[in-house]
Amino acid sequence: MNELIQGISVPAIEEITGESPRIIRQWKKGTRKIPESAIRLLRLYLNGDASAILGKDWEGHFFNVKETANQAHIILTS
Repeated sequence: MNELIQGISVPAIEEITGESPRIIRQWKKGTRKIPESAIRLLRLYLNGDASAILGKDWEGHFFNVKETANQAHIILTS
């Protein structure tokens, strides 16, 4: 799961997960295991992966944001 966070900055991961920069650097180095809860948050935030929080029955479904004039709509697609 390390590949999930390699292309993302420490501050961005900190914003998504609420974890400290020191811990995130350990995740990136592979010296500390990334908790499942953080993996799920990252998958949802980065990929829109609905199964990250809703379970295996939702594999292949994704949340997408569609913005119009002054509104943003979250759409579930498969």
